Amino acid sequence: DGYDPRDTGSRDLVEAIRGGFDGAQFGSVTYLNDDVWAILALRAAGVPSSDAQIVAAAAFITVHRAADGGWHFTSVSATSSTDMTGMALAALAAAGRSVGNDLTAQRFLDTMSRADGGHAGIAGESSSNCQSSVWAIHAEALLGKPQESDLAFVRSLSNRDGGFATSH
Repeated sequence: DGYDPRDTGSRDLVEAIRGGFDGAQFGSVTYLNDDVWAILALRAAGVPSSDAQIVAAAAFITVHRAADGGWHFTSVSATSSTDMTGMALAALAAAGRSVGNDLTAQRFLDTMSRADGGHAGIAGESSSNCQSSVWAIHAEALLGKPQESDLAFVRSLSNRDGGFATSH
């Protein structure tokens, strides 16, 4: 976006993110989303995927996969969300991990697909929503299995002003 994350006037944002690393992961041990965003931000700032903090955070994310094959935003939940699964796959790919053959994640995402063509956020939701469907699109692209139905669902939510509705 044209900004240098190491020189934002008063802060070096790369060092601020690095300062949240505890030796094994970023932020709170209870959450995975802080590790995801740290990896994505550091990689966007040009930090190599071989960086020790990125490698450790990717390992933390990998270890905290839920039994259902996806990820939840907390490291203590037994059930996953579409959004967090897409985010985790994006972070792992940014960290240099191969995610293209992750059939376990694909099976989880398949369970979240709904009849309207999109994806629900969590198990038990009967209809899709825009955010979860967008993360599913991203995840499926990383998995090498893009689904036209998700794209059609998201397109169906577009408004005349260029924005998107959350759901139908």
